[in-house]
Amino acid sequence: MQMEERYNKMKTDPIEESVIQSRLEKIKAARENPDIEVIEIELGSIEQIYNHMDPSPFYDKELDFNAEQYILSSVEEIPLKKEALLVIYVQTKKLTEKRETILKDSIHRHFERKFKSLDRQAHKKTRRVGYSAIFGIAFLGLCLTLSYKLTTQTAADSYYQILGQGLVVIGWVALWDPTEYFLFDWWDPRKEIAECKKISKIAIEVIPVNPPETEKSAKQEETKVKTGEIKTAPQEPKLKQDETKAKADETKTKSEETKTEDIKSKSVE
Repeated sequence: MQMEERYNKMKTDPIEESVIQSRLEKIKAARENPDIEVIEIELGSIEQIYNHMDPSPFYDKELDFNAEQYILSSVEEIPLKKEALLVIYVQTKKLTEKRETILKDSIHRHFERKFKSLDRQAHKKTRRVGYSAIFGIAFLGLCLTLSYKLTTQTAADSYYQILGQGLVVIGWVALWDPTEYFLFDWWDPRKEIAECKKISKIAIEVIPVNPPETEKSAKQEETKVKTGEIKTAPQEPKLKQDETKAKADETKTKSEETKTEDIKSKSVE
């Protein structure tokens, strides 16, 4: 409710051209700045960036999967410490402060939820792998003890030697998953969490872009036809068209009969 009240208090008038020009100058300066990376997205409409299956209000909707992956893949190529600017071009004539703020907030909230969810999952997995490591170490100690007894305190039988060495291998295999996670796998989720956290606070600029000229001209032509500025050729009534066609067929038939009679008369001669 607080979010809705906040949005309802915002202006619904289109953003002024001077404000848009200042944003374009800011984007141009960011492109020229080597310390800032610019990520650009073009949308046919603001609704295109949202997941249409999500019934939540616009300010709390999830982003479309393709849009999310594009933003994530773009941020992956940027060093985490480097500043980034997300520029969204929307094909619309009127962009209000309210719609712009909702768009920015929904992007920030989406990635904030995502990084918190990933962080919880990473903590759960780290805890689980930690418990696995403790049990694995205990199991390895048990296997080493049994292996020592089998290989030293029993007769020098090849069967006991093989069994003892097998216990050592099994003990180390029990530590395979924790070792792999702590040495290699922990970095990927942490990196993704850091990227989502970065996007949740990224600077966003929204630039309205006029629709393509083809659509505008088509709409103008349609409007002119409706208002009578463009006159279409009047169509003949269907009955009149049928009569004209019948007369043409009759004339054609008579000419064919005349040709046939001429051919017969020539053959008789």
